Amino acid sequence: MLLPNDGSANTSRRDGLRRLRFLWILLIVILFGAAIAFAASDTVRFVVCSVFDHAVYGAPNAADWQQVVAIRNKITTVHHFARNSVSQPDRPPVFGNPGSKMLLTRPTVIDVYEVRDRSAQDKIIAAVRDELADRKSKPVDLRFYDHENWPTKSENYRERGSEDLLRRVRLNPN
Repeated sequence: MLLPNDGSANTSRRDGLRRLRFLWILLIVILFGAAIAFAASDTVRFVVCSVFDHAVYGAPNAADWQQVVAIRNKITTVHHFARNSVSQPDRPPVFGNPGSKMLLTRPTVIDVYEVRDRSAQDKIIAAVRDELADRKSKPVDLRFYDHENWPTKSENYRERGSEDLLRRVRLNPN
């Protein structure tokens, strides 16, 4: 026995295709709008990149900050700096940013200024290696720069000059 063809199957298929087409167009419009906002706004770009960075690398915890302080203290005990930092006159020219770990690991970054002698750099590298061996820690990027390049009072305070990287060493805790 044959059923009469009332067209309901074709109608529901057409409605489904219309909904699918509408959803695709809506998705394209949303992505296009987001791309324009991302390209035009520094704030939107900053927020999106910060959220992505936090999702991939996580945030430093207290142990990561303690590692930076311990490494900085170790460097200042091993090497005597002739003068203090230009940017922070009450301390030696050694700075650090803690690493973090979530999906990927970001190494701890230690910047050391005013150590131009290769043997003095080697001495600092050995001391940091010893410090990493004493504890469970993240990798360390140890960077040696010629000097801090801050503008003088007569120059523009907003623009920091270029700094010459003398040496960069990646130390892994093994």
